[in-house]
Amino acid sequence: MERLRGGRLIIKAGKRNGFERAFTLIELLVVISIIAILAALLLPALSRAKAKAQRVNCLSNLRQVALGFNMWSDDHGEKYPWMADVNDGGSQGMSIAANCQFLPLAGEIVTPKVLSCPGDKAVTAKATWNEFATNALMSLSYFAGICANERTPGSLLVGDRNLGSLSPLSDCTNATGMFAGGICGSTFWGKQIGIHGSVGNVAFADGSAHALSTFALQALATNSNPRTCNENHVLLPCPECVH
Repeated sequence: MERLRGGRLIIKAGKRNGFERAFTLIELLVVISIIAILAALLLPALSRAKAKAQRVNCLSNLRQVALGFNMWSDDHGEKYPWMADVNDGGSQGMSIAANCQFLPLAGEIVTPKVLSCPGDKAVTAKATWNEFATNALMSLSYFAGICANERTPGSLLVGDRNLGSLSPLSDCTNATGMFAGGICGSTFWGKQIGIHGSVGNVAFADGSAHALSTFALQALATNSNPRTCNENHVLLPCPECVH
């Protein structure tokens, strides 16, 4: 409202007419529905991005582990731990459990965190080797390929543990006293757990790491490269089996 007072124009606010318009119930439900639709569209993409990041991180872990094994081998006459006696720092004479094959790497790898795949929900990464040694099977995501040797760069050295349908247990002529199942024509990724879905990560004796489909994995069983042992033996950890 406006009026003159003493020759001055006075502007005086009056009461507001009406009120702030609020959402109706229908409009609110429409907004909630739109948010739900957007979330349903975005969450799968975010989940796929997370899974891809975990696979990449896992491949990085395997490269570091393969490098650790090769550094250890260079200092031990081109032998991996499962090919060397425990008195020489190897794992022969210890338990044939998968975790024992990685313990000798304590002098080569700074932290055993790289032995835990970020996509493996059954394990808990350990920051120090002392922590890892106390309950290694609960912190180990990877198998040890005991047929691997440096003379065959394409031999299977280490990889994701979720393998199903291995060949029957047999002695490994590459590693005295070791016996295990091996990669064969029916082996597949995803036994009980799906760490990376239908693919798996592996590293070879040459230090390279790769994501393999089940078909590519099975092709390793017919690999014609010469080896000390051609059974593709792998020692699998099983944290679900530990209570």
